[in-house]
Amino acid sequence: MMSDRVDNAAPQADEIQSCDVLVVGSGGAALSAAIAAAVAGLKVLIVEKAATVGGTTAMSGGAVWVSANHHALVTVRAKRPGHACIP
Repeated sequence: MMSDRVDNAAPQADEIQSCDVLVVGSGGAALSAAIAAAVAGLKVLIVEKAATVGGTTAMSGGAVWVSANHHALVTVRAKRPGHACIP
């Protein structure tokens, strides 16, 4: 069962922390892994070097890019017939 307790306090440099799962970074994949581990009842510690959370997911505006997806291919076919990326 996931704990309702969240400790946002930054540990001191000489403080020893313990956890079941250490998540390095706070991008989309890292936070997804942290949530999955917490839901499974594990104690999770997330460490981030930046001043803000989100990693490259935040820098991308949170959008997910899947290259050569079916929507993009339809658009390319309509706008650029014979383009090299069309299978």
